Amino acid sequence: MSNQIIDGNVQIPRWNGAIVMPNTINAVENALTTVTVAQSGSIIFCPQSTHNPVAGGANTINLPAPSAGFNLRIIFIAAGDGTAGHNWDITSTGANIIGSSVAVTAALAATDIAGATTITRNAVAADALPGDYIDLYSNGTNYFVFAYSAGAATPWATA
Repeated sequence: MSNQIIDGNVQIPRWNGAIVMPNTINAVENALTTVTVAQSGSIIFCPQSTHNPVAGGANTINLPAPSAGFNLRIIFIAAGDGTAGHNWDITSTGANIIGSSVAVTAALAATDIAGATTITRNAVAADALPGDYIDLYSNGTNYFVFAYSAGAATPWATA
């Protein structure tokens, strides 16, 4: 639809469509969050961790098996508390997490991620800041990861 000019004034048509917002998931600290393929396109918000990750439990986000087109953003809404081990783990079913993480610092530190089963956001307070995020995209075989942090060094580790 084009704009109309009436009496020298531009008339801009109104859009009456709905704004579609992504689904949001609030991860619960000291609990397991399992993501399904149906939740593709969602945003997960993670609070500050005050517990150590436990396999299949505390502070763990389990990804579904890779599925073509699956995508997810994980946003950390609090800084790390500086306690060793108070991390968040993002896990996959196999060594299929590939990509890179970037810490935007004067040195622009980067960490390559190649064939990992777990990405960990470390709780070092100077490195893990509110707003750090991980984007995950799947081609059906692997997860491609782009992680960002404004911390002093990259807070991401892999296993």
